[in-house]
Amino acid sequence: MAMTLRVRALGDDEADGLLRMARSRTLGAGLARRAQIVQHAVEEGLSAPEIAARMDLCDATVRFWLKRFNERGLQGLAGC
Repeated sequence: MAMTLRVRALGDDEADGLLRMARSRTLGAGLARRAQIVQHAVEEGLSAPEIAARMDLCDATVRFWLKRFNERGLQGLAGC
């Protein structure tokens, strides 16, 4: 059985940046989508499979970006 992947605690600045990225219409679509993945986990407490189903993504993709965010923060979502 797979462990539930949780998003780490966010500071106020990081939470604001994530929200701006998730709602952005000027960022690249991929970056905004990755921010939306994390936003669903933070704001709604959704699991990776729930996020994957809602966003029509592969569960492994959602887990990858949640883990990357936990390790590297907002910069990690840029794919760097």
